[in-house]
Amino acid sequence: MSEQAPTLTPPQERALVALRDLCDELVGTGQVPAAFAAPREVAYALWPDSPGWAKRSRRRDGAGPGSTGATMPMKAATLLWRLLRHGLAAKESRVGGREWYVTDAGRKYLEHRDL
Repeated sequence: MSEQAPTLTPPQERALVALRDLCDELVGTGQVPAAFAAPREVAYALWPDSPGWAKRSRRRDGAGPGSTGATMPMKAATLLWRLLRHGLAAKESRVGGREWYVTDAGRKYLEHRDL
């Protein structure tokens, strides 16, 4: 089996870069890498100025105001699942929703693409 780099669309490449940057971001008092990211964080990194952040979804009568960002986190999750299929991202079940990370193959892909 030959090692061939996957062909990613520009949005998938941007999502991989955003996921890497979020996972490498230093957090906490110990300033350690975050290591994981949530689809909502990836969506905000990809589309920070989108008017979609002002929209709400899943709103029902009397059930509260709904979720901000409408379907933007779901769109980012779709990109993450596509990266998972290529083996460039992975998902680990964790508390709090921060469960996506870049695999070693994803980091190698980015190094070779010079993004």
